[in-house]
Amino acid sequence: MLHAIFREILQMSIAASIVIVVILIVRVFMKRLPKVFSYALWSIVLFRLLLPFSYELPYQSIPTQFIEENTVVQQEEAVLEVEFIEKQIEVIQIKESIYPKIWIIGMFVFILYYFISYMFLYRRLIGAVPYDQDDDIYFADGIQVPFVIGSMNPKIYLPSTLAESEIGYIILHELHHIRRKDHMIKPLALFALAIH
Repeated sequence: MLHAIFREILQMSIAASIVIVVILIVRVFMKRLPKVFSYALWSIVLFRLLLPFSYELPYQSIPTQFIEENTVVQQEEAVLEVEFIEKQIEVIQIKESIYPKIWIIGMFVFILYYFISYMFLYRRLIGAVPYDQDDDIYFADGIQVPFVIGSMNPKIYLPSTLAESEIGYIILHELHHIRRKDHMIKPLALFALAIH
């Protein structure tokens, strides 16, 4: 079961990698186009990474054709060939049983890393003060860059060291991220990164 899921995810990753390469090439010729086009292209990648459909790759986990072709040899060499192939199959089967486990461990390490990072960030936001009586915009001492946090109820956090002349522009920029639903897409992107 785990091996089947791993193969499906691997095929999805390979297919998405091909799409990523195509998008990187296309973006070279789209530098002057509005950012919405670039955003739409990367949405295709996210869509491909999250939806569980894929085409079958021309891949066999155990090389049975290799066995059939190589057992047709001279009688005295046949036994040695078969023994060698059986050992190779055993090595491949061991590797295939290890890869899904490595993938699961990697996924949990990735999730744990982001959970711990989020906890550290949350601690730095303790004591943040509202900006101009606005419930959704805060100044915080423990951050260096502005950002939006929260999927359902997004809030803007600004470094308390910002110059007064910069605040208006940065708030407009962060509000643009909220209008574009980036705060909702980011958790999906992190989920895709964890899986792939």
